[in-house]
Amino acid sequence: MLDGSHNFRQTVAMNNEADPGSLEDKVNTWTANWLRRHEPTPRTLFHYTTPAGFLGILESQKVWATDARFLNDSTELVYAEEVISSVLSADWDHYRGEAVRTLLSRGQHALDGADPFVTGVHVVCFCEQGDLLSQWRGYGGQGGYALGFIGPLLTYMSPQPVALRKVIYDRSEQEALIANLVQPFCEYLSNLGPTDGCVHGWRGLGAGRALG
Repeated sequence: MLDGSHNFRQTVAMNNEADPGSLEDKVNTWTANWLRRHEPTPRTLFHYTTPAGFLGILESQKVWATDARFLNDSTELVYAEEVISSVLSADWDHYRGEAVRTLLSRGQHALDGADPFVTGVHVVCFCEQGDLLSQWRGYGGQGGYALGFIGPLLTYMSPQPVALRKVIYDRSEQEALIANLVQPFCEYLSNLGPTDGCVHGWRGLGAGRALG
């Protein structure tokens, strides 16, 4: 849980010292920082696959993405909700006002009512290393292959829009990223008056969601 963790407190303290700016500016900054995490794209990225998978790629001249509901570990979808929930349920009491409490409770309610297995997301995995034991074990099978692709070209090879993103495995880093996005909304709502918080605050939330 994020509640009471050093990383969370440190993140909020650092943000409170930052230039106030507008809510839109802060969300834009968060988005820009997020995108920079994935740059530059490595020159070569490897896709580990079985002999049957390699043959399918050769025959079809395509690398197929898997529906996220049918990954080797489908609990990854549930895990993402758990991380977001841990941030929303953390101690945000230093931000005052009913609007802040409403924001966090509605966010939690949306998560509770969502079905993580209803998704249109498809995933294909790549690795920066071409000879990694964990990848051979997980994806190579018996006599598998590590196929090297020119990284910067991957997003241009698909007829559908794709996003190439690095995987973040560290739980505290995942929570800090989400906290950095939630914090500007709490700050914005906390600074509004008691009568206009819910009205203007939700308008700001909608704008931020579109930008994020």
